[in-house]
Amino acid sequence: MKAGQKKRLFGTNGIRGTPNVDLTPNFAMEIGQSIGSYFHAGKIAIATDTRLTGAMIQAAVGSGIMSTGTELVALGILPTPALQFYCRTHSLYGVMITASHNPPQFNGIKCIDKDGTELSEENEIGVEEVYFSKKFTVTDWSKCGTLRQDNSADNAYVSAIIERVDAPAISRSNFRIAFDAGNGASYQTTPAMLSALGAQVVSLNCNADGRFTSRESEPKPENLTSLLGLVKSGHFDLGIAHDGDADRTVFIDEKGSFIDGDKTLS
Repeated sequence: MKAGQKKRLFGTNGIRGTPNVDLTPNFAMEIGQSIGSYFHAGKIAIATDTRLTGAMIQAAVGSGIMSTGTELVALGILPTPALQFYCRTHSLYGVMITASHNPPQFNGIKCIDKDGTELSEENEIGVEEVYFSKKFTVTDWSKCGTLRQDNSADNAYVSAIIERVDAPAISRSNFRIAFDAGNGASYQTTPAMLSALGAQVVSLNCNADGRFTSRESEPKPENLTSLLGLVKSGHFDLGIAHDGDADRTVFIDEKGSFIDGDKTLS
């Protein structure tokens, strides 16, 4: 770090670390206190991917948030884009507990703005300033925030996607699709969405396994050998794979060739 340069907690994708090493429960709680103190919001949404430490980090961050008098809306295991959609439709700040495509021993804290985008650098710095100053909002016991569970976010997200595409035309195509969730957060939402669009879906690794035992989380060719082989041998129209929090999507064409994200956008 250069002389005079302020210490940063947030990187390009939130705060990342190793649980019980640098990402400790106490640190996570103080980040929650910082988030709640900085935004002074009435309520904040929170979700996790499938990592084993997700519940621990969520509980710590959530405790910090509620201690500032902020209601916590817990959405359960959810893809990051689904949390972003929830934040946008409900005009809420959000916190995603995830380390995205990184190995299972890591975890992280990502903040979402009320419009569903990632938090601006200006607001990240604001949260950091509260953390380093330790000037947390502390409420009387009678004004502490409460915890509310909302299990509707995944279905609302799937329904919104279906409403935004030509579902009848897609359904008439009778697509046969192989999908690999990589034991991550999309293990329910993506198969549900594809099936609702009339596709025949064959699923791989669609169980919530926080150790990512089926394959490494990052959806690159060397980690998708099972999916590539299935598409090549099974007369599929398409293969799809996500990372741990489903903010990355890659495709396999009908010939079994890998198509990365950059080519998909082009």
